[in-house]
Amino acid sequence: MPASFPPPPPPSAAPEATPVPPADGEDALFALAELVANTHLRKERWELALRAEQRNDPHACLENCRAVLALAPTDRAATLLAARSARELRDWALASSLLGALLDRGPAEGPAGWEHIVAATVTGDDEAVARTVQRLGLDPATWSDPEAIVLIVMDGRVHVARRCGPARAEILSTAEDGRRQHVGDIVAFEPQPVTVQGPARRWEDGRDLPEWATFRALAVLAPGGRHVWFARGADPGFPFWSDAVEAATAHGWVLRRLQPHHHDAVLREADPLTGPGGGADPTHTDAPFAAAVVPAAAEPTLVEATLAGLSAGWPAPVTWTG
Repeated sequence: MPASFPPPPPPSAAPEATPVPPADGEDALFALAELVANTHLRKERWELALRAEQRNDPHACLENCRAVLALAPTDRAATLLAARSARELRDWALASSLLGALLDRGPAEGPAGWEHIVAATVTGDDEAVARTVQRLGLDPATWSDPEAIVLIVMDGRVHVARRCGPARAEILSTAEDGRRQHVGDIVAFEPQPVTVQGPARRWEDGRDLPEWATFRALAVLAPGGRHVWFARGADPGFPFWSDAVEAATAHGWVLRRLQPHHHDAVLREADPLTGPGGGADPTHTDAPFAAAVVPAAAEPTLVEATLAGLSAGWPAPVTWTG
C-alpha cells in the first residue's frame, strides 16, 4: 500500500501589513496634497455659495457657506454670507451664533455688529445685545428715553412706536376699527431707516409732524395683549377729554384721541399718548374719534359700562364699540 501522508494544513490568512510611516519628506508631500485639495474644495463651495446667493436660494447658499466654514472656520466673508442666509430662512439663532463668534474673534467692523444686534434681539438674547452695544460704543440713552418715538412699518401700515432697545420697539398707535391691532406689541425692527411714500405728514391744522425715523418690523417678540374700543359721536373738546383721560389712566387703561379725516396711522395719531388738545369737533360722523386701549382679558360688559361712565357727562351722546 502506498504510504499514507497527513493532509496538508489549510492555508493561513496572510498577515496584515504593518503601515510604514512615511519619511519626513513624504509627510510634507501629504500635507501639501491635503492643503491643495482643501483649498480647491473651499473655492469650489464658495463659488457655489455665491451662485446660490445670486439666484436667491438661501438654502443652497447656507449649505455651501457651512462647507467653507468646515474647512476654514474663521473665514469672515463666508460667516457673513451664512448669517445673511440664515436670516432669510428666519433661523435667527444660527445667525446670532455665527455673528457672535465672528465678533468674538475681532473688531466689530462693517455691518456685522448691527446684524448681530438684530438677530440677538429676535432670539431674546439680551446679554448678547448688550455685549455688542458695548463693542460698537452705542449710547443706550438713544432708546431708553421715554420720548424716543419712531415709526414702524408692519402689515402694510405705519405705526407710531416707542423705541425700547437698539432694534426693539413697543407699538403705541391703534389701527382703524376692524383692522388687526398691534398696540402694545413688542417688535424687533430693521435698524436701517426706510422711506415711506405717502401724503405729507401734517396735523389737521397744517403743522408738520415731527421727523420720526421709520423702520421695518421683522418679528413680533411679545403680543401686546390689548383690546381696543372705539368711540363714535361728537368730540366733546379738551376739558371733557382731559378728565376722561385721567379717569381711564386710573383704571390702567389708555385713552387716545384720533385725528379726524385721516386714515394713515401716522396722521391719525396726533400724539402717541393722548392726542392733540383743544377745540371740540361738533361734526358727528361714523368714523371713530377716540380709542380706549384695555387689557384683552378685561370683561367686555365691565369695559363698556366703565367707558359709558367716562363719557356720560359729555355734551353729545357717544357710542363705544369693541
